[in-house]
Amino acid sequence: MKLYINYPFNMWSFSGRIAAKMNNKHVDVECVSEEMKQSKEHKAINLTMKYPFLVTPEGNLNESYAIAKYFAHGHATLLGSSNEERAKVDQWCMWGYTTFVPPMFKTAMAIHGWAEVAQKDYTEAQNAVKAHAKDLNANLKGKKWIVGDNVTLADLVLATQFIIPMQTLLDGGFRKAMPDFNAWFERVISLPEFVAVVGHIKACQKGIKPQTKAEPKKEVKKAVAAPKPKADDGEDAPAKKPKSALETLPPTEFDLFNFKTFMVNVPDKKGEGIDELKKLMDKEGFSIWFLHYEMYKDEGTVLFKTENMCKGFLQRFDDFRKWCLARHLVLGTEDKQEIMGVWLWRGVGIPQEAHDHPQFEYYKVRQMDIFNNAEDDKLIRAFWGATYEDTVMGMPVLSINWHK
Repeated sequence: MKLYINYPFNMWSFSGRIAAKMNNKHVDVECVSEEMKQSKEHKAINLTMKYPFLVTPEGNLNESYAIAKYFAHGHATLLGSSNEERAKVDQWCMWGYTTFVPPMFKTAMAIHGWAEVAQKDYTEAQNAVKAHAKDLNANLKGKKWIVGDNVTLADLVLATQFIIPMQTLLDGGFRKAMPDFNAWFERVISLPEFVAVVGHIKACQKGIKPQTKAEPKKEVKKAVAAPKPKADDGEDAPAKKPKSALETLPPTEFDLFNFKTFMVNVPDKKGEGIDELKKLMDKEGFSIWFLHYEMYKDEGTVLFKTENMCKGFLQRFDDFRKWCLARHLVLGTEDKQEIMGVWLWRGVGIPQEAHDHPQFEYYKVRQMDIFNNAEDDKLIRAFWGATYEDTVMGMPVLSINWHK
């Protein structure tokens, strides 16, 4: 059997692939290229052009739930151990796809910046996601699994659907108030078959701020301009508090925006690029840092998963772009990788934006001195100037990612 997916981290394929492993069914997974999608041969077998798409000896299947049920068929408990349990497995899976996924996906679009979402719509979706988590918590009262006494497809489907909210929205405080739901999620994602397909999932301690579209303000006509608010002593009211503490730092002559443009486009990044940085950088207003992700257990053994972790980490730093320039590399071999990066950011300490990042705590961090430390000078040149033909810190370069 062969399962086709349209991008590496296709969460809709997860429950089926996990079920296949639990049911000892072998399946080859292939991420289709654009060329394959457009080929006559592929269009001839994938009539709906939806993914995941499964090719089997008996025929071909679309729709993730149908594929998951196909893989679970024949297992003693995955589809339920009685007629009632089988119906309830279907009930909860369809609840996930039809009731939970729509608001979940809307929050994901706003948090990751995939599409414009109005603040009002995001708030409604966020409240719905939390309400649905509470529903599951109530159903799980005194139980280990959603249906019956064994893990079923309902657990696999819903746990995979909750991955994004657990990493971005449902913070530690919320989960503490939902102990049965939280224990269930940790139980499911710790299953060996789940880890083998998805990798290790770490829930966030603090939620990520969404990128929402503000509601248009209504125009209000005033005959006379309103007086400027006064403090109690008659002085002008204090200015609005800045969004970031970095905005209160002393002015700097280092034009980060123009330097980014130069650095990304200069052909000789290792030489001319870093030389220009050392000439222009305001050492009192900026600092350079080396970040190294601490792999957990079996992490760093599947390249596309490691690349997804790296890109996901940078994506959650989107609001910090105006203050930094960074380059992260995935280094190593096909079965053993490391994630490392060199950052230039505003300020001389670790900013609050980094502490607020839900994955920053899993990185080893140290400040670099490229002006007085020859090894650090060599390191930033290696990272910011790396190509796919290079070896950095004794390891081949597998993936290059700018954050600018």
